[in-house]
Amino acid sequence: MAALAARGHDVTMLVHAGASERGVEVRAELDYVLGAWRRPVAGSRAARNDSGLVAGALPHVDAALVWHMRGLSKAPLRLLHRAGTPVLYFLHDRWVLYEKPGALHVPWARLRSDRIAREGIGCFVSRWLRDEYARRGWRARREEIVPCGVDVSKFRREAPPTSPARTALYAGRVDRAKGLHVALDAVARVPGLRLTVVGPGEGGYAEEMRARARNLDVDWLGEVPRDEVRRLLATHDVLVYPSIGVEAYSLGLLEGLAAGIGIVTSAQGGPQEYLRDGVNARVVPPGDVGALAQALREPVVAGRLPPELELERVVDRVEALLSSAGTA
Repeated sequence: MAALAARGHDVTMLVHAGASERGVEVRAELDYVLGAWRRPVAGSRAARNDSGLVAGALPHVDAALVWHMRGLSKAPLRLLHRAGTPVLYFLHDRWVLYEKPGALHVPWARLRSDRIAREGIGCFVSRWLRDEYARRGWRARREEIVPCGVDVSKFRREAPPTSPARTALYAGRVDRAKGLHVALDAVARVPGLRLTVVGPGEGGYAEEMRARARNLDVDWLGEVPRDEVRRLLATHDVLVYPSIGVEAYSLGLLEGLAAGIGIVTSAQGGPQEYLRDGVNARVVPPGDVGALAQALREPVVAGRLPPELELERVVDRVEALLSSAGTA
């Protein structure tokens, strides 16, 4: 949105929480009610509040860009479509599928069949995600592929990664599906390799991972600001991304490519559309500790971001969609 504002578009964001910056007016006025069908009073109040905000903005809106709406009322979407406003739905995960119930009086399933499929433009972050929606029976009237974009100017590396790697970075949730246990077992097989773990995580799995790493050279940094993640990408030799589940696209991997860090990953799904084993990453089978350890011992393959995934190219794509939707 900041990139659109920088190109002269008048951008306002209606959100639950956030602050204005970089030419974007952020109005943190939406109500957040998770599971509104179980909280009818709060859900109805949120629907009225959010619909009023959108209704007040409609006379000044040429197009609406809708992102992840978990916990937000879906009632305003009906207003947008009734007004004939072009609506681009940016689908970076499966929230439309698992957020079927919306506000108390406007279930998401009704919006999905009556409005979204007929009026909205579904902008899927990957072909894999588009196909996953189709497999589950959800199709938009118009479907487009709009990948994540990365601002490469934010990533600077002074020197190429050391090869073979001496320092490895895990950046992501400390969650079983992200495969940190696989990474720890692999690091244990690579003498002299130090691992830094960055990301949120509490509970039994996080405690189990700390115990598992007790005799390893591991730094636990917890959750850190995005600027610190970029610094770590620039100062480590390899990014370990050992997902054992599927990923819709993975912004973390894209940032690793932009940073020029070596990448060793088992991510399936959307990332397979831009990862090339031996070219911009080393790709191993999910959950294969031996293959991951072997990849960490081999010469580093420095990441390279495909030009079409640079932020400016993606903003070009968004502007083209806005123009084709009749807003330019």
